[in-house]
Amino acid sequence: MKDIKEFESNFTYDSQDLTTLGSGSGIHKKRDVEVTFNIRDRNGDILFNKENIQQSRFCDGVVFDITDENGNIVEKNFQSGQNNKLLFTEKNNESIFGSYKKDFGVIGTVIDETSVYTPSGYISLYANNLEISGIKAVDSKGSSDYDESLGVFFSGNLQPSGYLYTGKMYKSDGFQTVSKYITSGEVLHEGSYYPWEGFLTWEFNPNELSGYVSYDNFSSEFSGFSNQGSWSLVVMDYSPNGSFLISSGSKDFSNPFGVYSDEMGSGYILDHIKEPVKTTSGIINLPYFTGQIPEQEIQLQVELLNSPEYTQYSHVDMYEYKGDSLDLEGFNFVKRINQVQEKTLLENYTEDFGMEYNQNTWLKFIPYSFIGEGEPFMIGPLSLDKYIEPADNIIASTEIKIDSSESSASIKFREQKIDSILYYESGVLDKIFVDKDNPEIVKPIYESYSDDSPEYNSMILDKNGKWANTTFDYTFEFRKEEDFYSVESRKITIVPTGTSQEPGNFGYPLFKIIDNKSQDDSVDFKLSYLDSGIMLLCNISGNEFDIFKYYKTSI
Repeated sequence: MKDIKEFESNFTYDSQDLTTLGSGSGIHKKRDVEVTFNIRDRNGDILFNKENIQQSRFCDGVVFDITDENGNIVEKNFQSGQNNKLLFTEKNNESIFGSYKKDFGVIGTVIDETSVYTPSGYISLYANNLEISGIKAVDSKGSSDYDESLGVFFSGNLQPSGYLYTGKMYKSDGFQTVSKYITSGEVLHEGSYYPWEGFLTWEFNPNELSGYVSYDNFSSEFSGFSNQGSWSLVVMDYSPNGSFLISSGSKDFSNPFGVYSDEMGSGYILDHIKEPVKTTSGIINLPYFTGQIPEQEIQLQVELLNSPEYTQYSHVDMYEYKGDSLDLEGFNFVKRINQVQEKTLLENYTEDFGMEYNQNTWLKFIPYSFIGEGEPFMIGPLSLDKYIEPADNIIASTEIKIDSSESSASIKFREQKIDSILYYESGVLDKIFVDKDNPEIVKPIYESYSDDSPEYNSMILDKNGKWANTTFDYTFEFRKEEDFYSVESRKITIVPTGTSQEPGNFGYPLFKIIDNKSQDDSVDFKLSYLDSGIMLLCNISGNEFDIFKYYKTSI
């Protein structure tokens, strides 16, 4: 449960009666805490430091005791001497309390050997974990404003009281339970409030466990099991009716949501109580968002509950789950957001961090201060919709015919993704192939079930057995898939340099590339020889383009 304390440090005492206990409170932002008591001695002098104490005739020393958050002393005489400062480190804290406690207290007692009185002061010290107050998200469906995290929520009606019981359930591991959620609250009855409790537990028969089963004594959890079981909901209204509901529901360990009912009443386990506010237009009245439905990322605005004046931000961890329905245990780590400086945190969820198009996705954020971990905040399902062209249609051709009374020409354009066909991490742009057994036959060298597949034609010989073409001219246009205005245009010519003398390829031509590459161009071309032909390749890494279009003017 979120417990944020934000106030100015304070301390009050009776300057006319130093025998009374002074008291105050304050906020600390780091795990190592230094506390300073300014001391007024019986002479009325303020002792600010160790030197003042040593010089005072009415202060022989100061003793510091450590208390828990309720003021109970847990370590007497933690520090004593002529020093009005106490350094209480994280290591000291863990040693005294067993595990780190962010809230505790300090009692300072003045030793004055000239008096029977021992003036003292008590200060309560508090600290804050970082918490999220809400998240705004924009996906293909529009904008969603989450004021409440998704989670496990109980809503039920017990008989015969007829009262409605609602509450968020929190994870609590217990002995011999795989997983348990608990909640509690109070109901108003005839002017008085009465407590109630709810428990959600995965029930199974240990004798039916199968697989490699282990039990962690530290977390009190079983793991590595596979068995039949069900979620069991127990709700107890101790007073005034003494009624309770015990019923079974979901049989899916990863999904406890659904209906639970028996003769004592009915209840629901929900993933939320408060619906997020949705704007289906995709427009949101915030400076960060453009007012348009995003195409390449899910836009996120995380609002932090804490003021940086009273909490030192550390980082926020982001997790994701993809699927048809929410699996509370299925989240995977995405990234750590380290630059957390303002109460409003702007982030994008992109393909670089695991986003998949047309996929229901839940996101979970866990915030951290320098003190510790706050409550997880879950949102979803979110989705970024995108039409993905079928694989058979990744290549498009356009043929332009020019006719006149004197001449006729045909220029065939081809467009495809750079990485649609790879050869040792290079993209195959074209192939020139020689069918040695049937040199006059032109045929595709790749079998395909689509008319739109690449037609890498074989070279043919003329009637005299000579090559019909000696040069091959290309005009290329490389561009980004989503940016038609980011283009690199190139012209190259493949020219023969001689003939091969190798057995099996004797007499077939060797080639080189003549390229008009400029200093700013990023695409590199190269040739790779086949058994009887060549491939024209380009680099995949080192350039920012996704698609190329070209036409050949000589084959």
